[in-house]
Amino acid sequence: MHRAVALVVLLLVTACTGGDPPEGTPSGSPTPVAASDPAQPDRPTEGVVVDEPAWRADLRRRLEADPRVVRATLLTARPSGLFQCAFRWVPSHRHGAVRYGKVMCGDCRTGPDATLTRGSSLPAVLRLTGPPGRRCLVRAEFPHPATMDRDLRRLFPREVLDEIHRLDTVPAQPSEDELLAVARSRLPGFVSAVGRPGAPCP
Repeated sequence: MHRAVALVVLLLVTACTGGDPPEGTPSGSPTPVAASDPAQPDRPTEGVVVDEPAWRADLRRRLEADPRVVRATLLTARPSGLFQCAFRWVPSHRHGAVRYGKVMCGDCRTGPDATLTRGSSLPAVLRLTGPPGRRCLVRAEFPHPATMDRDLRRLFPREVLDEIHRLDTVPAQPSEDELLAVARSRLPGFVSAVGRPGAPCP
């Protein structure tokens, strides 16, 4: 009698557990996967942006999406990575509707090993509209390499040209370190899109 009762209890326990031992992962359940750690330095984070005034961020976005700017600075129709620009302003004309200076634009490889792969720095005239603090780019003009001297005299007042030649010692805005931080935050293989030139200002 006792043996019969013991046998019935054993059968009930086996039915409830599916016959598997209590240790380990239950049959049919997914294998646990460790959650990714966003603090890991080898994993690029998303959403890094340059801390700058809104009007300058908009100005950079317009330059970076303009195919004429891409062609002038990269000598090709399209970027091959993250296309970013920075400025060096002529001090005497940094608050008006016409800005003189140098525009530095280039392609960056994205991801943890972000680096600048190609780019150039060109004298530029940026024609803006809107009140101070809400400037918007209307047109960017660059001297052509084949007619550089003539275009420099045409685009820049004489007193501005002297300042243009001294701009290489002035820190760029944003800095190269800031632009590389943005590139690291993008997934590897990111390529910037190019839009239509002269997008209308709001």
